[in-house]
Amino acid sequence: MVMVGYSDSTKDGGYLAACWGLQSAQSRLHAAAAARGVALTFFHGRGGSLGRGGGPAARGILSLPAETLDGSLRLTEQGEVLAERYDDTEIACRHLEQVSWATLVASSGRRTQPRPEWVTLVERMAGRSHAAYRELVDEPGFIHYFSQTTPIDDIENLPIASRPARRRGERTLDDLRAIPWVFAWTQSRCMIPAWYGLGTALTDVKYDDRHAWQTVCDMYRQWPFFQATIDNATLALAKADMYIAQRYSELAADADVRRRIWQRIAAERDRTRQAILDIVGGGELLATTPWFQRSIEARNPSIDPLNLIQIEFMRRRAASPPDAPSEEALRDLLRLCVQGIASGMRTTG
Repeated sequence: MVMVGYSDSTKDGGYLAACWGLQSAQSRLHAAAAARGVALTFFHGRGGSLGRGGGPAARGILSLPAETLDGSLRLTEQGEVLAERYDDTEIACRHLEQVSWATLVASSGRRTQPRPEWVTLVERMAGRSHAAYRELVDEPGFIHYFSQTTPIDDIENLPIASRPARRRGERTLDDLRAIPWVFAWTQSRCMIPAWYGLGTALTDVKYDDRHAWQTVCDMYRQWPFFQATIDNATLALAKADMYIAQRYSELAADADVRRRIWQRIAAERDRTRQAILDIVGGGELLATTPWFQRSIEARNPSIDPLNLIQIEFMRRRAASPPDAPSEEALRDLLRLCVQGIASGMRTTG
Protein backbone atom coordinates (compact mmCIF):
# COMPACT_ATOMS: atom_id res chain seq x y z
CA MET A 1 0.00 0.00 0.00
CA VAL A 2 1.51 3.31 -1.10
CA MET A 3 -0.12 6.60 -0.15
CA VAL A 4 -0.18 9.45 -2.66
CA GLY A 5 -0.31 12.81 -0.87
CA TYR A 6 -1.83 15.69 -2.80
CA SER A 7 -1.90 18.45 -0.20
CA ASP A 8 1.69 19.40 0.65
CA SER A 9 2.78 18.52 -2.88
CA THR A 10 0.69 21.41 -4.19
CA LYS A 11 1.62 23.79 -1.36
CA ASP A 12 5.34 23.21 -1.92
CA GLY A 13 5.51 23.00 -5.70
CA GLY A 14 2.41 24.58 -7.17
CA TYR A 15 -0.52 23.06 -9.01
CA LEU A 16 0.86 21.71 -12.30
CA ALA A 17 4.18 20.53 -10.89
CA ALA A 18 2.37 18.62 -8.14
CA CYS A 19 -0.14 17.05 -10.54
CA TRP A 20 2.57 15.82 -12.86
CA GLY A 21 4.99 14.82 -10.09
CA LEU A 22 2.40 12.56 -8.49
CA GLN A 23 1.31 11.13 -11.84
CA SER A 24 4.83 10.21 -12.96
CA ALA A 25 5.79 8.91 -9.50
CA GLN A 26 2.91 6.42 -9.58
CA SER A 27 4.00 5.08 -12.96
CA ARG A 28 7.61 4.69 -11.81
CA LEU A 29 6.64 3.03 -8.53
CA HIS A 30 4.32 0.61 -10.32
CA ALA A 31 7.04 -0.31 -12.81
CA ALA A 32 9.58 -0.91 -10.03
CA ALA A 33 7.14 -3.08 -8.07
CA ALA A 34 6.00 -5.04 -11.13
CA ALA A 35 9.62 -5.84 -12.04
CA ARG A 36 9.93 -7.50 -8.62
CA GLY A 37 6.57 -9.25 -8.60
CA VAL A 38 5.01 -6.92 -6.02
CA ALA A 39 1.37 -5.88 -6.35
CA LEU A 40 0.76 -2.25 -5.38
CA THR A 41 -2.43 -0.53 -4.30
CA PHE A 42 -2.23 3.25 -4.32
CA PHE A 43 -4.02 5.06 -1.51
CA HIS A 44 -5.04 8.48 -2.83
CA GLY A 45 -5.07 11.01 0.00
CA ARG A 46 -7.15 13.57 -1.88
CA GLY A 47 -8.62 16.48 0.03
CA GLY A 48 -12.02 17.95 -0.72
CA SER A 49 -10.76 21.22 -2.18
CA LEU A 50 -9.35 21.68 -5.68
CA GLY A 51 -6.02 22.82 -4.24
CA ARG A 52 -5.57 19.49 -2.44
CA GLY A 53 -6.43 16.99 -5.14
CA GLY A 54 -10.20 17.46 -4.97
CA GLY A 55 -12.70 17.78 -7.78
CA PRO A 56 -15.05 15.25 -9.38
CA ALA A 57 -14.02 11.80 -8.12
CA ALA A 58 -14.69 9.94 -11.37
CA ARG A 59 -12.62 12.46 -13.32
CA GLY A 60 -9.75 11.99 -10.89
CA ILE A 61 -9.84 8.21 -11.19
CA LEU A 62 -9.97 8.27 -14.99
CA SER A 63 -6.94 10.56 -15.04
CA LEU A 64 -4.72 8.06 -13.20
CA PRO A 65 -2.13 6.00 -15.10
CA ALA A 66 -4.11 2.98 -16.34
CA GLU A 67 -1.46 0.45 -15.37
CA THR A 68 -1.38 1.55 -11.73
CA LEU A 69 -4.93 0.53 -10.83
CA ASP A 70 -4.85 -3.24 -11.46
CA GLY A 71 -8.50 -3.38 -10.38
CA SER A 72 -7.83 -1.95 -6.91
CA LEU A 73 -8.17 1.55 -5.56
CA ARG A 74 -8.18 3.24 -2.18
CA LEU A 75 -9.03 6.88 -1.54
CA THR A 76 -10.03 9.24 1.23
CA GLU A 77 -13.42 10.87 1.61
CA GLN A 78 -13.36 13.52 4.33
CA GLY A 79 -14.56 16.88 5.59
CA GLU A 80 -17.41 18.60 3.79
CA VAL A 81 -17.13 16.01 1.01
CA LEU A 82 -18.89 13.50 3.26
CA ALA A 83 -21.96 15.69 3.62
CA GLU A 84 -21.93 16.68 -0.04
CA ARG A 85 -21.71 13.12 -1.35
CA TYR A 86 -23.38 10.96 1.29
CA ASP A 87 -26.03 12.91 3.21
CA ASP A 88 -28.61 12.21 0.51
CA THR A 89 -29.13 8.52 -0.30
CA GLU A 90 -29.74 9.07 -4.01
CA ILE A 91 -26.66 11.26 -4.39
CA ALA A 92 -24.58 8.74 -2.41
CA CYS A 93 -25.68 5.88 -4.69
CA ARG A 94 -24.97 7.96 -7.78
CA HIS A 95 -21.52 8.91 -6.48
CA LEU A 96 -20.59 5.29 -5.66
CA GLU A 97 -21.80 4.21 -9.11
CA GLN A 98 -19.60 6.85 -10.72
CA VAL A 99 -16.57 5.81 -8.67
CA SER A 100 -17.13 2.12 -9.47
CA TRP A 101 -17.66 2.84 -13.17
CA ALA A 102 -14.53 5.03 -13.36
CA THR A 103 -12.42 2.38 -11.59
CA LEU A 104 -13.58 -0.34 -14.01
CA VAL A 105 -12.97 1.84 -17.07
CA ALA A 106 -9.60 3.05 -15.83
CA SER A 107 -8.53 -0.53 -15.02
CA SER A 108 -9.47 -1.84 -18.46
CA GLY A 109 -6.27 -0.54 -20.02
CA ARG A 110 -8.00 0.51 -23.24
CA ARG A 111 -7.52 4.22 -22.70
CA THR A 112 -5.16 6.52 -24.59
CA GLN A 113 -1.60 6.15 -23.36
CA PRO A 114 0.54 9.30 -23.23
CA ARG A 115 2.88 9.70 -26.17
CA PRO A 116 6.57 10.35 -25.46
CA GLU A 117 6.29 13.90 -26.82
CA TRP A 118 3.37 14.55 -24.44
CA VAL A 119 5.43 13.43 -21.46
CA THR A 120 8.38 15.58 -22.53
CA LEU A 121 6.16 18.62 -22.99
CA VAL A 122 4.29 18.28 -19.70
CA GLU A 123 7.60 17.83 -17.85
CA ARG A 124 8.82 21.06 -19.42
CA MET A 125 5.62 22.89 -18.43
CA ALA A 126 5.70 21.46 -14.90
CA GLY A 127 9.21 22.82 -14.42
CA ARG A 128 8.22 26.26 -15.66
CA SER A 129 5.09 26.24 -13.51
CA HIS A 130 7.10 25.26 -10.43
CA ALA A 131 9.54 28.13 -11.02
CA ALA A 132 6.70 30.66 -11.39
CA TYR A 133 5.02 29.42 -8.21
CA ARG A 134 8.21 29.55 -6.16
CA GLU A 135 8.89 33.08 -7.44
CA LEU A 136 5.57 34.08 -5.86
CA VAL A 137 5.89 32.35 -2.47
CA ASP A 138 9.60 33.23 -2.14
CA GLU A 139 8.93 36.90 -2.94
CA PRO A 140 10.24 39.09 -0.06
CA GLY A 141 7.36 39.97 2.22
CA PHE A 142 5.06 37.21 0.95
CA ILE A 143 4.44 35.61 4.35
CA HIS A 144 3.42 38.95 5.88
CA TYR A 145 1.21 39.65 2.86
CA PHE A 146 -0.48 36.27 3.25
CA SER A 147 -1.09 36.74 6.96
CA GLN A 148 -2.52 40.24 6.49
CA THR A 149 -4.69 39.70 3.40
CA THR A 150 -6.31 36.37 4.29
CA PRO A 151 -8.12 35.31 7.48
CA ILE A 152 -5.41 32.74 8.25
CA ASP A 153 -5.21 33.85 11.91
CA ASP A 154 -8.93 33.19 12.40
CA ILE A 155 -8.68 29.84 10.62
CA GLU A 156 -5.76 28.75 12.81
CA ASN A 157 -7.77 29.58 15.95
CA LEU A 158 -10.97 27.80 14.94
CA PRO A 159 -11.94 25.15 17.52
CA ILE A 160 -11.94 22.40 14.87
CA ALA A 161 -9.52 20.03 13.12
CA SER A 162 -7.65 16.99 14.34
CA ARG A 163 -4.20 18.62 14.17
CA PRO A 164 -2.68 22.06 14.81
CA ALA A 165 -2.53 24.39 11.79
CA ARG A 166 1.27 24.54 12.11
CA ARG A 167 3.68 21.70 12.72
CA ARG A 168 6.09 23.52 15.03
CA GLY A 169 4.34 26.84 15.58
CA GLU A 170 6.68 28.79 13.27
CA ARG A 171 5.43 31.60 11.01
CA THR A 172 6.75 30.05 7.80
CA LEU A 173 5.15 28.52 4.73
CA ASP A 174 6.97 25.22 5.29
CA ASP A 175 5.53 24.93 8.81
CA LEU A 176 1.94 25.71 7.79
CA ARG A 177 -0.23 22.70 6.99
CA ALA A 178 -1.93 22.50 3.61
CA ILE A 179 -5.54 22.65 4.85
CA PRO A 180 -5.35 26.15 6.41
CA TRP A 181 -3.21 27.29 3.44
CA VAL A 182 -5.92 26.34 0.94
CA PHE A 183 -8.72 27.43 3.28
CA ALA A 184 -7.28 30.95 3.59
CA TRP A 185 -6.92 31.48 -0.17
CA THR A 186 -10.44 30.14 -0.69
CA GLN A 187 -11.82 32.66 1.80
CA SER A 188 -10.11 35.56 0.00
CA ARG A 189 -11.47 34.25 -3.31
CA CYS A 190 -7.99 33.90 -4.88
CA MET A 191 -7.90 30.08 -4.99
CA ILE A 192 -4.24 30.25 -6.07
CA PRO A 193 -3.28 26.73 -4.83
CA ALA A 194 -5.46 25.28 -7.60
CA TRP A 195 -4.12 27.21 -10.60
CA TYR A 196 -1.13 29.47 -9.95
CA GLY A 197 1.80 28.80 -12.30
CA LEU A 198 -0.28 27.02 -14.93
CA GLY A 199 -0.77 30.18 -17.00
CA THR A 200 2.94 30.94 -17.21
CA ALA A 201 3.71 27.39 -18.33
CA LEU A 202 1.00 27.35 -20.99
CA THR A 203 1.73 30.86 -22.25
CA ASP A 204 5.44 30.12 -22.67
CA VAL A 205 4.59 27.20 -24.94
CA LYS A 206 1.91 29.15 -26.80
CA TYR A 207 4.22 32.00 -27.81
CA ASP A 208 7.50 30.10 -28.15
CA ASP A 209 6.48 27.05 -30.18
CA ARG A 210 3.28 26.90 -32.23
CA HIS A 211 3.77 23.22 -33.00
CA ALA A 212 4.11 22.44 -29.29
CA TRP A 213 0.99 24.50 -28.60
CA GLN A 214 -0.98 22.33 -31.03
CA THR A 215 0.38 19.35 -29.13
CA VAL A 216 -0.96 20.87 -25.88
CA CYS A 217 -4.42 21.14 -27.46
CA ASP A 218 -4.19 17.50 -28.61
CA MET A 219 -3.17 16.46 -25.10
CA TYR A 220 -6.29 18.08 -23.67
CA ARG A 221 -8.57 16.22 -26.06
CA GLN A 222 -6.85 12.83 -25.92
CA TRP A 223 -5.11 12.44 -22.53
CA PRO A 224 -7.41 12.05 -19.49
CA PHE A 225 -4.70 13.21 -17.07
CA PHE A 226 -4.11 16.49 -18.85
CA GLN A 227 -7.81 17.06 -19.42
CA ALA A 228 -8.53 16.62 -15.70
CA THR A 229 -5.66 18.96 -14.82
CA ILE A 230 -7.02 21.73 -17.05
CA ASP A 231 -10.67 21.16 -16.11
CA ASN A 232 -10.01 21.29 -12.35
CA ALA A 233 -8.03 24.51 -12.77
CA THR A 234 -10.96 25.88 -14.77
CA LEU A 235 -13.31 25.16 -11.87
CA ALA A 236 -10.98 26.96 -9.46
CA LEU A 237 -10.67 30.01 -11.71
CA ALA A 238 -14.44 30.14 -12.17
CA LYS A 239 -14.90 30.17 -8.39
CA ALA A 240 -12.22 32.83 -7.90
CA ASP A 241 -13.17 36.52 -7.94
CA MET A 242 -10.34 38.95 -8.59
CA TYR A 243 -12.44 42.01 -7.72
CA ILE A 244 -13.06 40.68 -4.22
CA ALA A 245 -9.49 39.36 -3.96
CA GLN A 246 -8.11 42.80 -4.75
CA ARG A 247 -10.08 44.25 -1.84
CA TYR A 248 -8.37 41.72 0.44
CA SER A 249 -4.97 42.71 -1.00
CA GLU A 250 -5.58 46.29 0.18
CA LEU A 251 -5.26 45.05 3.77
CA ALA A 252 -1.50 44.62 3.31
CA ALA A 253 0.32 47.26 5.36
CA ASP A 254 3.37 47.58 3.09
CA ALA A 255 2.30 49.31 -0.15
CA ASP A 256 5.36 48.11 -2.09
CA VAL A 257 4.88 44.48 -1.07
CA ARG A 258 1.17 44.74 -1.85
CA ARG A 259 1.84 46.10 -5.33
CA ARG A 260 4.48 43.53 -6.21
CA ILE A 261 2.57 40.48 -5.01
CA TRP A 262 -0.87 41.52 -6.19
CA GLN A 263 0.46 42.32 -9.66
CA ARG A 264 1.95 38.84 -9.86
CA ILE A 265 -1.32 37.19 -8.81
CA ALA A 266 -3.54 39.27 -11.09
CA ALA A 267 -1.27 38.87 -14.13
CA GLU A 268 -0.99 35.11 -13.62
CA ARG A 269 -4.76 34.80 -13.30
CA ASP A 270 -5.22 36.61 -16.64
CA ARG A 271 -2.61 34.43 -18.33
CA THR A 272 -4.14 31.24 -16.97
CA ARG A 273 -7.70 32.19 -17.89
CA GLN A 274 -6.79 33.13 -21.46
CA ALA A 275 -4.61 30.06 -22.02
CA ILE A 276 -7.37 27.75 -20.80
CA LEU A 277 -9.93 29.44 -23.05
CA ASP A 278 -7.55 29.01 -25.99
CA ILE A 279 -7.32 25.29 -25.25
CA VAL A 280 -10.93 24.56 -24.38
CA GLY A 281 -12.62 27.06 -26.67
CA GLY A 282 -15.44 29.47 -25.94
CA GLY A 283 -15.50 32.96 -24.54
CA GLU A 284 -16.17 32.11 -20.90
CA LEU A 285 -14.92 29.60 -18.37
CA LEU A 286 -17.28 26.63 -17.89
CA ALA A 287 -19.06 27.44 -21.18
CA THR A 288 -19.48 23.69 -21.71
CA THR A 289 -21.01 23.19 -18.25
CA PRO A 290 -23.61 25.97 -17.98
CA TRP A 291 -25.29 24.38 -14.95
CA PHE A 292 -22.11 24.86 -12.91
CA GLN A 293 -21.76 28.41 -14.19
CA ARG A 294 -25.33 29.15 -13.09
CA SER A 295 -24.63 27.66 -9.66
CA ILE A 296 -21.70 30.02 -9.10
CA GLU A 297 -23.66 33.01 -10.41
CA ALA A 298 -26.57 32.16 -8.10
CA ARG A 299 -24.53 32.03 -4.89
CA ASN A 300 -22.01 34.85 -5.50
CA PRO A 301 -24.50 37.64 -4.59
CA SER A 302 -24.82 36.03 -1.15
CA ILE A 303 -21.09 35.45 -0.63
CA ASP A 304 -19.73 38.80 -1.87
CA PRO A 305 -21.28 40.87 0.97
CA LEU A 306 -19.86 38.43 3.53
CA ASN A 307 -16.41 38.90 2.01
CA LEU A 308 -16.71 42.67 2.23
CA ILE A 309 -17.90 42.43 5.84
CA GLN A 310 -14.98 40.14 6.67
CA ILE A 311 -12.55 42.61 5.09
CA GLU A 312 -13.97 45.44 7.19
CA PHE A 313 -13.68 43.44 10.41
CA MET A 314 -10.10 42.44 9.53
CA ARG A 315 -9.28 46.11 8.93
CA ARG A 316 -10.80 47.13 12.28
CA ARG A 317 -8.89 44.45 14.15
CA ALA A 318 -5.60 45.44 12.55
CA ALA A 319 -6.19 49.06 13.57
CA SER A 320 -7.09 48.30 17.21
CA PRO A 321 -4.67 47.50 20.08
CA PRO A 322 -4.21 43.76 20.84
CA ASP A 323 -6.04 43.97 24.20
CA ALA A 324 -8.85 46.26 23.08
CA PRO A 325 -12.32 45.55 24.55
CA SER A 326 -13.62 44.92 21.03
CA GLU A 327 -11.08 42.14 20.34
CA GLU A 328 -13.28 39.27 21.50
CA ALA A 329 -16.35 40.57 19.66
CA LEU A 330 -14.33 40.98 16.44
CA ARG A 331 -12.96 37.46 16.79
CA ASP A 332 -16.46 36.01 17.11
CA LEU A 333 -17.75 38.04 14.16
CA LEU A 334 -14.80 36.98 12.00
CA ARG A 335 -15.45 33.34 12.84
CA LEU A 336 -19.03 33.77 11.69
CA CYS A 337 -17.77 35.31 8.45
CA VAL A 338 -15.42 32.36 7.90
CA GLN A 339 -18.29 29.91 8.42
CA GLY A 340 -20.63 31.81 6.14
CA ILE A 341 -18.13 32.16 3.28
CA ALA A 342 -17.13 28.49 3.57
CA SER A 343 -20.79 27.47 3.34
CA GLY A 344 -21.34 29.70 0.34
CA MET A 345 -18.20 28.54 -1.45
CA ARG A 346 -19.05 24.95 -0.48
CA THR A 347 -15.48 24.30 0.52
CA THR A 348 -13.05 24.90 3.36
CA GLY A 349 -9.55 23.56 2.85
